[in-house]
Amino acid sequence: MEAALILPLFIMAAVVFFWMGNLLQTRLIVYDAMQDTAQCLAEYQYAYSYVQDEKTVDLPGNGVNVLTAKERLQHYLDISPVDASCIVGGTGGILVTRSAYSEADGCIDLKLRYKLQINVPFFGELTWKVQEQIRQRAFIGMQLENNETEENRYVYITETGEVYHTSRTCYHIKLTIRQIPDGELSDRYQNLSPCERCAEGRTTDGTVYITEAGDRYHLSVSCSGLKRTVMRVKQKNVGSIPPCSNCGNG
Repeated sequence: MEAALILPLFIMAAVVFFWMGNLLQTRLIVYDAMQDTAQCLAEYQYAYSYVQDEKTVDLPGNGVNVLTAKERLQHYLDISPVDASCIVGGTGGILVTRSAYSEADGCIDLKLRYKLQINVPFFGELTWKVQEQIRQRAFIGMQLENNETEENRYVYITETGEVYHTSRTCYHIKLTIRQIPDGELSDRYQNLSPCERCAEGRTTDGTVYITEAGDRYHLSVSCSGLKRTVMRVKQKNVGSIPPCSNCGNG
């Protein structure tokens, strides 16, 4: 009799813990997407402001808005392993409630709202409201002073990089991650090797992740090999490190 009672409770608890883990992972992925969106908006605001100041193109409205934020957010989520079934309405149910640039403090203000859902045996469907907010300082560029020499300019390096970069948006340090079927590895991407951190010695589940200039493929979009720790330092402090062939020889 006791076993008959305990077994269903154990199964229910296991199911709940599994779904709670899914909910947590889903929220983390959505927050990562939000951070990526805020960073892109910060860079976009600089480009928008430059065009407006130079009057080269007549752009209506503001450079940072809800539509721009939603489009970038959706792009990130489309290539991420997010479990859309944990979100009410799927990824389309994530609402960008605010996306604005404040000239007062030079910051991007980004807010999201959505609901997480879980189906608990005997209790039915439960939902939680989630609201997230990020403030990201907009990229406004840098102008050298008249007495500032080239060696005192700021450049960008990574922890393991062998070159320095003059542009923070260089594709070698600002990775564009693509999701592809694993069948393309033996066709179009034969030169890619498995990532030592997440793919070596493991089988794929039908999907892998690659970058534009990378020489590895990854099984997880959250792999540390797809992250870049970028440091801003003065050019005179990089020593004998050569410039990046893409952005450093301009």
